[in-house]
Amino acid sequence: MSTTRRTEINESFHPMPSNTVVPPGRVDFPALGLPRYKDCYAIVVDNLYSRETLSAILAEAEQQEWQIAQINSGAEAYTIPDYRNGERIIHDSFPLSEMIFKELRPHLSEIEEIEELTWSPSGKVMQKWRMVRLNERLRFLKYPKGGFFKPHEDGCYFDEKTGQRTFQTLQLYLPSDSSGSEESFNPAMGGATRFWRDYRDGDAYADVEALPGRALVFQHDGLLHSGETVLEGVKCAMRSDILYEKVGDPVPVGRTDRK
Repeated sequence: MSTTRRTEINESFHPMPSNTVVPPGRVDFPALGLPRYKDCYAIVVDNLYSRETLSAILAEAEQQEWQIAQINSGAEAYTIPDYRNGERIIHDSFPLSEMIFKELRPHLSEIEEIEELTWSPSGKVMQKWRMVRLNERLRFLKYPKGGFFKPHEDGCYFDEKTGQRTFQTLQLYLPSDSSGSEESFNPAMGGATRFWRDYRDGDAYADVEALPGRALVFQHDGLLHSGETVLEGVKCAMRSDILYEKVGDPVPVGRTDRK
């Protein structure tokens, strides 16, 4: 898959009027009217991959058939179309995940190492984690007209064999089909990834437009978000998670009781 010619985001299309559109770069939530997320991490990166690469990524996944997208809860999966209305392909591929992450990782230096404040039997501790790779489980998503995913927070994945776990979500927005045509790179109307202060009518939010070729990375914990309804066209994306490994032993911090 070639990565020599970068995709230029088609800025002549405006997928959906929004009160607050998130620009490329590190997301400044307070500036977008979401101060509750001031300590949360998210970044928008455009033009990482060529159009040929984006079409080929989708074509590889579409060697399988699209299935109804379900809601995962622990070890169970449920079909709830009034909460999540779309299709999904689950594609496990180390080579594809490595290729995608090779281009993205240089933009994620701020989260190469992170610290997690948690509890142990002896009290509060700080555990350091180091970025390892992109999860090879790639979930391809398709939302035709009327498709949506209501507000939720992403859960983490823990690998019991390696002790690695995920902290960050990757959403890579793809063309509407794998033909490589100009039309396939026109974004759907609607379908933004919306960060909510709270899910109530009239409440503050900020939209990341689902432009083909755009990558969005954001932390699992604490960021309420939705996939807004697609009004026209088809929105396709690939979702995965970034795996981390522990660095050293946890360090005790503060008091040793939970009062």
